[in-house]
Amino acid sequence: MSYPTETLHKEFSGFLEEITPKLEILEKLGEVVIQAADERSASVRAKKTRHEAEIELIDRQIKELIRMRIDRLITGEEFLTQKSLLSERQIALVSARIADRMSADQVRGDLANITAPSLI
Repeated sequence: MSYPTETLHKEFSGFLEEITPKLEILEKLGEVVIQAADERSASVRAKKTRHEAEIELIDRQIKELIRMRIDRLITGEEFLTQKSLLSERQIALVSARIADRMSADQVRGDLANITAPSLI
């Protein structure tokens, strides 16, 4: 059975118009995605700040530990035990640096590229 080409083209064009996302929906979705990206970026920045503060705290604690040992306030064994614990934590924190994999600006650019073809 054969269908006229013009009829198929009209039906297919109508189908495409029905399933093509509306501009308002794409814009609203974009706003929601960008808001989520902004919130995630803020969360990552806060986590980074806490992470860096903890690394700095450990640095200060190690310096204080050294000062205590120099002043003979703690024994060599106490010094080594505490230094080892602090160093392990410091290494773990430094090796687990937090990276912001995607910024809100990147999301905006990507959304513009993704939605551009559907706006034509």
